Amino acid sequence: MKYIWPQPNNKFWNVETDPKSGTILVKDPDGKILTKKENLSEIVVKLIEANFFDTVAIRLSEVGDPPKNKEKPTNELIKEPVDPMFV
Repeated sequence: MKYIWPQPNNKFWNVETDPKSGTILVKDPDGKILTKKENLSEIVVKLIEANFFDTVAIRLSEVGDPPKNKEKPTNELIKEPVDPMFV
């Protein structure tokens, strides 16, 4: 599963999870790996997705690809600036 994770500095971290391989990968907007967790059980990855990323992040399958520029992104559905405190 792919997510974008809004940060307080108006940047978005990219998150990739794979329950089958037991990995969670978090990257900054430039593609630099910030965190890489491996060898997690499938259930642990699914629990993290359900209890953390579904709360603080936006699933890309819901909104499309992450923004390419570093300007403040807009919510595609309501065309207003995204406030990460209320996502």
